[in-house]
Amino acid sequence: MKALVIIFLTAAIFGGAYFATWKLYLKPQEALRAEKARGPASPPPDPTLPEFNKQLTAQDTQTPLEAREKWTQFIERYPESSRIDEAKDYLGRLNIHIYLAPIPSPEKTVYVVKSGDVITIVAKKFKTTPELLMRANSMTGSMLRIGQKLMIPPSEFSITISRRQKRVTLLNKGKFFKQYAILAMPVPKGAAANPKGPTPRPPKIAAHVADRIAWVRGQRVNFTDKEYGAADYWVMIVPGGHSLYCEIPPPPGAPAGAPPAHPIGGGYLMAAPDVREMAALLKKNDPVTID
Repeated sequence: MKALVIIFLTAAIFGGAYFATWKLYLKPQEALRAEKARGPASPPPDPTLPEFNKQLTAQDTQTPLEAREKWTQFIERYPESSRIDEAKDYLGRLNIHIYLAPIPSPEKTVYVVKSGDVITIVAKKFKTTPELLMRANSMTGSMLRIGQKLMIPPSEFSITISRRQKRVTLLNKGKFFKQYAILAMPVPKGAAANPKGPTPRPPKIAAHVADRIAWVRGQRVNFTDKEYGAADYWVMIVPGGHSLYCEIPPPPGAPAGAPPAHPIGGGYLMAAPDVREMAALLKKNDPVTID
């Protein structure tokens, strides 16, 4: 009898201890393994997707101005949408098309060329650049004709360079206009000396456009030159080290294997068409925020 009691008590004690151990340690581990086996939980459905898909389908039957207005409304209404970057890309392409095409739009001014007008004077009058007037009116040369109608789009651009997102955002009158990808960035100060340590977040920098440089076969050209439209471009930014550039091939006669030209101080490498587009829109002293 005593043996049975001892066996019973032993089983109760060890059984209770096992149950407590299972409850405190083993059960949570089993639950964690089961959760990992199920994989990550599916995110909740994005409530903005029906509206995004609706506009995506509708834009094929809309005029560029109508499509621009609808995408603008979507971006302003749903800034947290999972498709916000796609919506901005659609809007950016529409903005560029409307802005640089010689077609009327509500924000453009129509100017009729008078006797004595030259493109530099007209550009100065409307606080824009000769290059932009030429592109916005599909002009192949800088000569004007009396009675010629010029479409003059508003030119109050600024840009934000996001080092964290590797993106350049172009704004016109403070509103989103287009965004561009950065392909490569300069190495932050201190990163090379401590490659394994955390890189401190760099401070925000207020800057401005210092110049826009056009290159043809390694030589700088002016907007009046015939080759200007086919050039590669850099947007020079002050302070140094933050320019927007594409790689310029070495000029003819350079030694074999010579590296492509880079701006002094470095900057942000971008696709050549993107830099060319921004060089046409920006002007000297346009504000730049580097974040």
